[in-house]
Amino acid sequence: MSSQEQFSQHSGPPPEPYTSAHKPTCPHCAQRMVVRTVVPVLFAGNFDDVTYACEGCGVEVKRTARRI
Repeated sequence: MSSQEQFSQHSGPPPEPYTSAHKPTCPHCAQRMVVRTVVPVLFAGNFDDVTYACEGCGVEVKRTARRI
């Protein structure tokens, strides 16, 4: 079984691919968030943990995304 199939079976659909155009809105103040860090997920070859931060209020959100 491939790592993609394992991820899909255990966690629902795989994460969306990461693009610079895909930036979430802040759950606190509804402003667009900016990318703070991108860290590869260990043992998952094409996935990254992307941390977004709000420049207005400082809230951070971490999302897992497919590398494109």
